[in-house]
Parts: sequence; C-alpha cells; structure tokens
Amino acid sequence: MKRVHTTRLERAAIRAPWSSVLALLALATCVQATLCCSSAGAQVVVLRVDPAAEAMSQQLEAALSELGLMPDPGYFMEARRQGLDPTSDQALSLLTPPAGAQLAVVPRAEDSRSVVVEFRDGRSGASLGTTTLPLVRGALRRAGRNALRAEVNARLSGPFATAPAPRDVGAAPAPRGESAFVPEGEIGAAAPDDQAVAEGESETGLRLRAFVGAGLGTRDLEWPVPGETHAVETGGFLAVEIGTAFALELDAELALGAELVYQTSLDNQLEETHIAGASDTIQVRTHRFAAVLELIIGADDGVRVAPGLGYGVRALHPEVHHLRTPSYSLTGPLARVALRIALGESVALRLVPEAQWLTVGDALEALGVASSGISIGGDAALELILGRGLALELSYREAHAILSSSLGDGASDVERFTTLRAVWTP
Repeated sequence: MKRVHTTRLERAAIRAPWSSVLALLALATCVQATLCCSSAGAQVVVLRVDPAAEAMSQQLEAALSELGLMPDPGYFMEARRQGLDPTSDQALSLLTPPAGAQLAVVPRAEDSRSVVVEFRDGRSGASLGTTTLPLVRGALRRAGRNALRAEVNARLSGPFATAPAPRDVGAAPAPRGESAFVPEGEIGAAAPDDQAVAEGESETGLRLRAFVGAGLGTRDLEWPVPGETHAVETGGFLAVEIGTAFALELDAELALGAELVYQTSLDNQLEETHIAGASDTIQVRTHRFAAVLELIIGADDGVRVAPGLGYGVRALHPEVHHLRTPSYSLTGPLARVALRIALGESVALRLVPEAQWLTVGDALEALGVASSGISIGGDAALELILGRGLALELSYREAHAILSSSLGDGASDVERFTTLRAVWTP
C-alpha cells in the first residue's frame, strides 16, 4: 500500500473549511438567540390613537418600561394614510397585529382625575377590555402605575416570558426605534429612556403646590386705658400673598407635608387723632407668616384631612413709633386641621380651622396687655381647577386674638384677608 504523506500546511488547508463552517454556525446561533431574546422582550406597545394624549402615552410607557416595552410603530399616521379613524375598532383590529407586540395599551378618555385605558390582543387586534386608572392632578402616580401593571400582568398571563405576536407574513421585523408603518423620520415616539423613567419616579414621590394672590385685608386692635378703650383700625388695604407647600407621598392616600404662607399689606395709611385735635397720617404695615407641618390623609378626588402643627407670626408696624399706634408682634405655636372636599372634577372646598397660643411683645405689655393669650380663626377657600397643574382659589381668612389686660377689660386683635390666588401644581 502506498503511504501518502502530508505536510503541516496541507493538513491545515484540509481543516480550514470545516473550521469556517463551525464558526459561521456558532455566529448564526448567537445572532438568532439575540434576535429571539430581543423579540421576546418587546411584549407591550402603547399605541397613539390621538396626538393630544401624547403626555399620557409617555406616562404609560414609563410605568411599563420594565415589562418589555417597544415603541409605537407609527400607528396614528398609518391609520390616517389608510383613511381609517385611529380610534375606531376597525383601525385597532387591523393595525395592532403588525405592531409586533403581544399586548397593545391604548389610552382613551382622560381628565385630571382618571384615564380610561383599553387593551388589545397583539395577535388578533381584538379588545381585551378596559380599565380606569386613578390620576393625581393629571399625573399617573404610584396607585395608578401599580393598577396598570396588574392589568397588563393579568392579560399577559405569566411572568412576561412568552414571545410577542408575529408581524404580517413576509414582513420583516422592524428594528427598534424604526416604524413598521411609516418611513424613517415619521416614526412613533420611542420608548422612554432611563432619565424619563427616573423623572417619573421623582414626580410620583413629591408633590409641589405654589401660589400667588392679591386682594384686600383689614386689621383692628383694641386695648383698654383708664376710663376708655383705644383702637387702631387700618381700614381696607391692598394685600398680596405668596405660599408654597411640599408633600412626600408615603402611600397612595398618605403623605407628609409642609406649608409656608406669607401675607402683607401694600401702601396702607391711617389717620391718627391726638387729644389736642391734631391728626397725623402715617404709613402702617400689617403682615402674617405661618409655617406648618402636616400629615395628609385621603385622595384629591374625595375627602382629604390634614392635621398640622406649626408656628405663626402676625404683626402691625407703623413707620413712626413714638405716636399712639403701637408697633407689635403676636407670635406662637399653632394647631390646625385642613379639610378638603372635592365637589366634582374641577371644584373643591377647603376649610382650615386654627387655634394658636400667642406671646405678646413688649409694646403691648407696656399698655397693660397680658404677656400671652390665644387666637381662634381659620381659612376657607373655594378652588376651581382650570386644567392640568393650574387652578384659581378664592380664599378668606379671619383670626381673633383674645388678650387679657391688667385694667380688667380685655384687648383684642383681628386680622382679615380676602384674596384671589393663582395656584400651580406641577
């Protein structure tokens, strides 16, 4: 038998084709596995049936981002191109399957309190029912997100591991970020990135309320002197105010908050008459400041109760201190209970009874007023919600300080503010 000898180079040349084939097979397997994993991850799509609902669609995407979210493939434009009403059952049944997801989420009716969401089967486009998610001032907060995930979980029927519905036969899967319906450059909104999700989380954990207002106010002071009672009445003055409130959500209907309010008079004058009959016109300034910590119990769309403790200051300061009108401050801790009652989707009533322990300054003590007293009063407001994040509030405050005097008769201080506020709740 003739022995055939091969060199090392010849043996390498014989093995090379088999090595290349094995390498290509391994690469193909990896690519296929990657595509399958990517496809399996994209199980949910939020379809845009109305451009006006874009903000809500983004909130829904942020809530579902960890459930295998894929971008809207240009549903609205494709429905219009085919002459279909994007909100109709016909359009959703026809155009949901090509989106390539297992489940489609469709935002429907929406107001500041709730949003109605419809679910569509990704394979057939058939409706799987609707649900109503609670909103807080137009935002999908923790309770709404949890309810949405529970509804999606129930319809996906598992731990989100099943593959999505296939696209139309012969249609290649659209790469992520490109549209299955419209040309590049006219694609639907992409899935929210990590930053958007983080912003959504921070929005749901912290509430902010800020307001500015203007209106009218009065301030009246009485104190006894031997044989008579002296009084200072400012009359009506122009008043302005500014305030802010923060609340950290502890639960869907429980929050810990803080409120700061400042109210002051503008360009207020009064006539002071002396014993000899002469009178002086003097500038006076009356103002109030309060800081309160409160526990907020309840939801915005029902009854909300917020007991609180804080500290308050109210003062009257004339520009000339040597005349009869005293310059003084009443300060001390306060307790209050804020009650807010929603009267519908856009109207609410707020009642805030308040009690305060007062410390009297040296100026009033020199007039014989006791060093401490109490104040009883509170606020009432009617709120009109104009839209997402904006409201008008008509507010009235009245508080009576009850003070004793060494001359027997009591002294009193009464403050009143009536203002119209513009309220911002981002």
